[in-house]
Amino acid sequence: KYVDCYTIQENFFGTLEFNITVTDNHNLRSSAILILSVTPVNDPPILSNLPDHVLYEDSGLNNDLTNLSAYVVDVDSQPESLSFSIAYQSSPAIVACSVDPLRFLDCETQPDQNGFSVVVAQVSDGQYSDDDIFFVVVLPVNDPPVIISTPVTTGSAGSLYAYDVDATDVDGDPLTYNLTVFFWGIT
Repeated sequence: KYVDCYTIQENFFGTLEFNITVTDNHNLRSSAILILSVTPVNDPPILSNLPDHVLYEDSGLNNDLTNLSAYVVDVDSQPESLSFSIAYQSSPAIVACSVDPLRFLDCETQPDQNGFSVVVAQVSDGQYSDDDIFFVVVLPVNDPPVIISTPVTTGSAGSLYAYDVDATDVDGDPLTYNLTVFFWGIT
């Protein structure tokens, strides 16, 4: 006969000992000891609830944004034995994310770029892996205009001096031009 008498706890491994007794209708008995060996299995790591991040355009390297080890559960592995990586980034031309040797998320904004990126982080125990998605939003900042022309640096007394200033603004803002400092002898 089959007797279901025990449920093995989740994540348990080791040896279990059972005493089995059989009795007939004459009250005669026979006993045996059953030793059950439960072998361990590798449970996959679980990476979840990674936070989203909001950064500013031109902020450069944003170091140690998230300690990835704090968002993983693995009943079989020590945290230092797990490896982390970035499996996917939708917009690395806006913001490029990486995992540093201490398992922290670092994200670097690209110059004069704003928008968002969908990022997939991954954890692996060497056999199994798990992913989690988070978003990085890069907010725009207003960049100053840049003078791109080269001024004429020589002139003659009594002659007209002219400098055609050319400037650009990466944000596309309209520009106005003003002479704010006058030197003696220039009218």
